[in-house]
Amino acid sequence: MKLRERELDLKKATTDREQSAKESMASRLKLWGDGLTNTISTMPAEPVEIVSWFIALEKLFDQLWVPAELRSVLLRPYLNDRAKALLARCDLEKTGDYIAIKEFLLRDIRLSPVYIVRNLIF
Repeated sequence: MKLRERELDLKKATTDREQSAKESMASRLKLWGDGLTNTISTMPAEPVEIVSWFIALEKLFDQLWVPAELRSVLLRPYLNDRAKALLARCDLEKTGDYIAIKEFLLRDIRLSPVYIVRNLIF
């Protein structure tokens, strides 16, 4: 009877470890990163195209139900070199927030709404 209880305890402990490993940030990032590998394009170099890239990226995140806490990390491999350099200067507290990263990059790349309107309207 005691041997059976130990076996059950061991199985429960193993299941708990596996569950916590699946729920860890690293495994979640791996899962979502693998899923997005062939769906996200690299950020374009042209400033005006960056806005539409962010729009397409957000639509993709919404369609696939990517958790908000993972979005900021998942977008980094797809940033262009200029955006990566700008992000290196960003406040560390804001680098975990997708919206803050997006606003920071658009502001530093000089893509304010006024700039966009001036360049898109003839």
